[in-house]
Amino acid sequence: MKLLLTGLGALSLAGMALWCWQADSFGWRQALGLCSWFVAAALGLRALRHAPKGRIRWDGANWYWDELSSDLPGQLQVVVDAQSLPLLRWHGLPEGGSRANGGLWLWAEQSVAPPAWIALRRAVYSRSMADQTQGATATPS
Repeated sequence: MKLLLTGLGALSLAGMALWCWQADSFGWRQALGLCSWFVAAALGLRALRHAPKGRIRWDGANWYWDELSSDLPGQLQVVVDAQSLPLLRWHGLPEGGSRANGGLWLWAEQSVAPPAWIALRRAVYSRSMADQTQGATATPS
């Protein structure tokens, strides 16, 4: 993830430098563009440093957010599936009592735990055992 963000930052800075270089003269538009890039880069670095640190865990029935030795139950939703870097949205259940209750945006990275990657992808797209048993016992009307 850090490599991707570093690459995007470098590419955008190179584009900004090319724009400033090709301009007839360095004016207020270029200055505003560079200031905007620096503000966006600083905010991005701040967000990266304050990103939630924890683990998601699936027990076959429920999702949990493991944060500082506390298991918080919740729901996980795939927002963008970029294969090796999906964007997930975590919604904590009300009884959790953490900032996870308001929801967290998570980038799951394959490079963090390569042996568990396929299992994570299967779990993200599978129904819970409780949902399966409810579907099996429901009778059509």
